[in-house]
Amino acid sequence: QDFCQAVSGETTRASWLASAKEREAELEEVRRREEEEEEAARHARRLEEAEEADRNQALALVHDTRTSLVELRSGCFASCERDGKVVVATRPSPCHAGSKCVLVYTASGGVLQGSSQIRLHCGHNGWRDPQVVEMKKQPTFDEGGDVWCCELEVPDAAVALNAVFSNEHGTYDNNSEKNFNVIVEIPGGEGEAHWD
Repeated sequence: QDFCQAVSGETTRASWLASAKEREAELEEVRRREEEEEEAARHARRLEEAEEADRNQALALVHDTRTSLVELRSGCFASCERDGKVVVATRPSPCHAGSKCVLVYTASGGVLQGSSQIRLHCGHNGWRDPQVVEMKKQPTFDEGGDVWCCELEVPDAAVALNAVFSNEHGTYDNNSEKNFNVIVEIPGGEGEAHWD
């Protein structure tokens, strides 16, 4: 059975052909809007995927940083002792990333006792940016006290300071090959609790 629709008004072949361009323009406008909507939806999906990838990358970086922090601070102390006596300490203790501190070394009872010159060999976070600093002997009330100190600028990125000491003869005190590793405090608001 054929389908018929009633048309009111006068429609001629000529008027039908004349309105064809208008109908085609309307259809083209509908197609253009649909394509724009599809492109906007594709763009929104790409943004969501990129945000998800960024979020996953950030979470992986936080995990790696946590792991790295634990590894870098392994074997670190606020001060280092030998035979029950403090050998290396900082003032303030612990020292703070991005600020100055005084590093104190006691040579008494160690391989550098009696040296006339002591140098600090230090780095941070696994010996990054190594440097050598001349230390100054400090007067003490203790006879035979052999205390040396120097001022250091603690790097902003530091979570641990690594240190060994040498004298004018090239003798080293490296804490029985364990180095002297001192914890560095991260500034407030930048600690691990704030990484997530």
